[in-house]
Amino acid sequence: MAVRVDLAFQAFFRRVKNGENPGYPRFKGKAQYSSLTFPQWNSGCDLTGKGLRRSKVGTVPLVLHRPVEGKIKTCTVLRSSTGKWWVTFSCENVPERVLPANPLPVGIDVGIRTFATLSDETVIENPKFLKRSAKRIAQAQRKLELQEKGTKARERAKKVVAKVHERVAFRRTDFAHKESRKIVDRYGRIFVEDITVNEMNSHRCLNRSIRDVAWSQFFSFLSYKAESAGREFRKVNPAHTSQTCSSCGHRQKMPLSDRTYSCPCCGMEKDRDLNASLNILRLGLESRG
Repeated sequence: MAVRVDLAFQAFFRRVKNGENPGYPRFKGKAQYSSLTFPQWNSGCDLTGKGLRRSKVGTVPLVLHRPVEGKIKTCTVLRSSTGKWWVTFSCENVPERVLPANPLPVGIDVGIRTFATLSDETVIENPKFLKRSAKRIAQAQRKLELQEKGTKARERAKKVVAKVHERVAFRRTDFAHKESRKIVDRYGRIFVEDITVNEMNSHRCLNRSIRDVAWSQFFSFLSYKAESAGREFRKVNPAHTSQTCSSCGHRQKMPLSDRTYSCPCCGMEKDRDLNASLNILRLGLESRG
């Protein structure tokens, strides 16, 4: 707790020195904290044959997602909005699982209509988890609005809404894990766009769809999986990748409604996203020198 307070004030004074106008750190009650970190293993927290032993709590039964690898350094206990409890271990000296060398490169263009288009013409469809659950979310939220504030019925309705959103998040994370694993196993050099998702979220018509595809999460999974497997992962400048002809380099304006790139110079016709992925692949290979 004291470490978190110290970090909050360090961030506050850093922003003040930078000329920003930050808000003063606010007091957070016990209801606003959802996690607790044990910074030193075997100091208030330990694994036993029966589960996780925590100081002043006792031994709690634990279901391990997978065997612990390496040496545990810290332990974080997290309570989700639906009342589930999770434990996260951070470890060091984890044995590497480097995959065999693979020189095959790939450029990846992410989108909304299709989740991703690869430079070898592979298309990953957009599952649209949030859109598919929109009706169920709306029903749960309407029931929540009908409940009086401060009542137990409202708390139960609030948990129902949280469970629907949690299910969407779980499905989205599972999808990102599986697709990133397929790409890392198949390709040795992976190139993606260096996009700023937070800036794109300001788009009024597309912000919900952009949040649903979760590009940042997908790129994060790709990055750490590639690093642990000994693969190359690079982000390239996304400027004009959709407007440039991947064959001759001609550049033209491409509204979002135009889904096919037709080059007036060389006559090339390709899907807009495939053309962009080929440009990303070219930029990635050029960045390697």
